[in-house]
Amino acid sequence: MMETERFNTELFIDLIQNRPAIWDMECPEYKNRVLKKSSWEELVEIFIEDGDTPEKKKMLGSTLQKKWKSLRDNFAREWKNQKNIPSDSGATR
Repeated sequence: MMETERFNTELFIDLIQNRPAIWDMECPEYKNRVLKKSSWEELVEIFIEDGDTPEKKKMLGSTLQKKWKSLRDNFAREWKNQKNIPSDSGATR
């Protein structure tokens, strides 16, 4: 999946956004571990290639979760940095 072709980050974010159990801490579904697990399994099924082994599916699930954590953390870090730029500094937000 990710080694042979470019990973479509925008598609990934859109797919995550459609599953609030994964990202929305204020949503009641976020605390539901079963729903969260099934949401990740749905994503694995979307990104998995035909004929992949169960081990490869498990590894892909772990990779997708790490990818999401990285994207989320980088966004939060950048958001925090943008909020800390003084308005009269001349820097663009």
